[in-house]
Amino acid sequence: MSKSQPTWDTPAHLFGLPLKSWKRKGDCEMRGSLAECVQRFLSLPQHHQQNCTLSNDAAPGQWGPASIRAYVAAHGLPPSMAPVSPARLKQLTTKDLPQATPPSPLQVQDGAAVAKGAGRG
Repeated sequence: MSKSQPTWDTPAHLFGLPLKSWKRKGDCEMRGSLAECVQRFLSLPQHHQQNCTLSNDAAPGQWGPASIRAYVAAHGLPPSMAPVSPARLKQLTTKDLPQATPPSPLQVQDGAAVAKGAGRG
């Protein structure tokens, strides 16, 4: 195996995990094997995944969320995770784009009032 291709047992460091409590700030990073760090990353909701980076001893630099998902898409899930269907693997390795929500009636009413008052002055 080349130096740039880590294995699941390669030591890794996951940064940017969400804090469990503002009093306990020790939960914002994790050290372990690549398999453990990737499993923790995949267990996070996507809005928390976007803050994570992963470094490992085999590859230089840091991987962002897209690189972690690409590694999983290419190499499969860590062995410690139960086998999943191809549809579930795709769900874990793709990012959903944010969906636009229509304005609420109150937002429409407030927008109309602001527009009406814009000509004054």
